Order: sequence, then structure tokens, then C-alpha cells
Amino acid sequence: MMVHANEDEGYLVIDGEIEWRAGDDPPRRYGPGALAWAPRGVAHGYTVSSPTARFLCQTTPAGLEGFFRQVGEPTETHDLPSAGTADQDEAERAVVTVTEYGVTSSVLRPGSDPARSIVLGHLTSGHPRSHPQYTRSPRPA
Repeated sequence: MMVHANEDEGYLVIDGEIEWRAGDDPPRRYGPGALAWAPRGVAHGYTVSSPTARFLCQTTPAGLEGFFRQVGEPTETHDLPSAGTADQDEAERAVVTVTEYGVTSSVLRPGSDPARSIVLGHLTSGHPRSHPQYTRSPRPA
């Protein structure tokens, strides 16, 4: 679970299904077209509950994108990278860096095992349904 001090966060499911947890509410499953929402200050997290899932994550107001710029690596093309996993150093760098943006996580802390945990709900390591890690499109020329 994670908590954003500065942003509200939502996940619009495009296809597949996610299981969403927010606050003290019981877990709920969200499918295509559904929006899972967590206001700032509310602990939340998700797992992919179908073989695959695609979703659009949004945070408001702006600011958290600085985290992705800081820990991400530009891609060489506009194609999505293949699914990947983070090693211990990448996971720890992400956990430490995201706290600078007001996000805390009860799931993974520096020194814990990323192969069994979801880092901040955005990076899954060692999971068959993991998704691209902290990448961004190339800057326009």
C-alpha cells in the first residue's frame, strides 16, 4: 500500500482487471472502463487479477512526474518496452527517491526483497505479470 501526501491518484482500466484496495474498504475488482480512485492521504494499492491488464494512471495536481523523470530512462523508440523486473538497487533507488515526492509505502522499504513485493504500486519485480518499469517516451526533436 502507498500513500500520496500531495496528489490524488486514479487508475482507469483499459483492459483486463485489477484488484484495488483503498483505505479500510474491502478489496474491489475493476474491469474495462472502471476508475479506481484514491484521494491524497488514503493508503491504496492494486494487483493485476487477470492474466494481463492495461490501465492509465493519473495523479493530480502535477509534480509526481518528476519522480519518473528522475528514476526513469528515456526510450530509444516510441514502442513500449517489454515487461521487466527491477533489481535490488533499482528498487531501493525508487523507494528512496519517491519519498522526496511525498509518497510513502508500507509494502517495500529499502533493504527488503523486491522479488516478493510491489514497489509503490507502479513497479512489480519478479512477477509474471510485471509491466514496463519507469520508462518514458523519447523527447521530441
